[in-house]
Amino acid sequence: TFSVTLGRFHGGELEEFSPARSFEVKPMGTGTLAGLSPTEVGAFYERLQETQTQLRTTSEVLSHTLERASAAREALARSTVPDGSLLSAARDLENALDDLRLELSGDSRRGLYGDPGPVSISERLGVVLTGNRGSTYGPTATHLESLRIAERDLEQVRQRLQGIRGSDLPALEARLDAAGVPWTPGRGVVPR
Repeated sequence: TFSVTLGRFHGGELEEFSPARSFEVKPMGTGTLAGLSPTEVGAFYERLQETQTQLRTTSEVLSHTLERASAAREALARSTVPDGSLLSAARDLENALDDLRLELSGDSRRGLYGDPGPVSISERLGVVLTGNRGSTYGPTATHLESLRIAERDLEQVRQRLQGIRGSDLPALEARLDAAGVPWTPGRGVVPR
């Protein structure tokens, strides 16, 4: 059920021309196969939209975190700090973040050699999106399962990323500060 009101903004005020009128939206035809109810299809699209939003947000946070870890590793590689375990820790952190990136987005280079590798979260969501674009049937059992797997895997990536951002990266950056490694993005204001 939808409602519509006709009006215009004039001088910063809404001027209504008529009261709201309600109407029912009904399908123009029926499909050959019975699909999910409109309520179930709507709930599915809300889940899909939320998962896409979480994927974009997680990818953005991961990208910024990876930049910080890469900057730390690069600063250590160029510094004269004699602590080799510090450089090793920075590389390990950068590799862990790169593994998370692969889980989210996959590796496009593998496909060039005929080896698609594991299915990434974004690839799963892409299949779900493509399979439901313009569909009035609703998601199939395969689409629902793909979305469930993407949601589960994305939550695991988010938890691991949160752990890295909450403890591993700050611990590494504190060690950089203590060792006198030059400033890198994300480490706060340079002390005098």
